[in-house]
Amino acid sequence: MMLYYVGAPVLAGARPVPVDPRNYRNFRRGDIIVSLAGVTANLGIAIGCAIASFALGLLGNAAPGLSPVCGILQAMTLIGVLLNLILAAFNLLPIPPLDGSHVFKYLLPPALAMRYQQIGFFGILLVLLLLRFQVLSYWLAPAYGAALAIHSSLDSRSLLLPSAVPWLKAFYPA
Repeated sequence: MMLYYVGAPVLAGARPVPVDPRNYRNFRRGDIIVSLAGVTANLGIAIGCAIASFALGLLGNAAPGLSPVCGILQAMTLIGVLLNLILAAFNLLPIPPLDGSHVFKYLLPPALAMRYQQIGFFGILLVLLLLRFQVLSYWLAPAYGAALAIHSSLDSRSLLLPSAVPWLKAFYPA
C-alpha cells in the first residue's frame, strides 16, 4: 500500500513454496520443473478462465434472465485471464530470484552460471528499477496482447455480455 501512496510502482510478493532439492532425482531437471510449475499453473488458470468466459457468454445469450450475473462472472474470468498471463510472463523474467532465472542459468556455461546466481541479492532491486522505468511493459506486452485477443474474440462473436463491459474498462480499452 505504501508504494501506491507515494506514487511508486506497486510490487507485491508471495511467500515462496518450500522445496527440498535433496528430493530431486536429477537436480537440474528437478529445479527446472519446480521453477516452471507456477508458470504452468498460471497458464492453466488463464486457459480455464478463457473457456469459462466463452461459456458464460453463450449462457448469457441463451438465457437473457441470467445475462447480468453471467456478465459480472464473465468480467471476473476475463480479468483472471489477464492477471494470470501477466503473472506467467513476469515469473519467466530471467532475473534472480524469479523462476525464469532458474531455467536461464542452465543455458549458461557453468562458470558464468555461478556468477549469474550471485546477482540474486540485487535481483529485486533490478526488478524495481525495471518497474520504475516501465521497461517491463515490453516484456509483458505479449501477455496483454493474448488477453486482449480473447476479449476481442468474445466481442466479435457477440459473446461479450453488456453487463461485463463496465467492469472491464480499467483492464481492456473500449
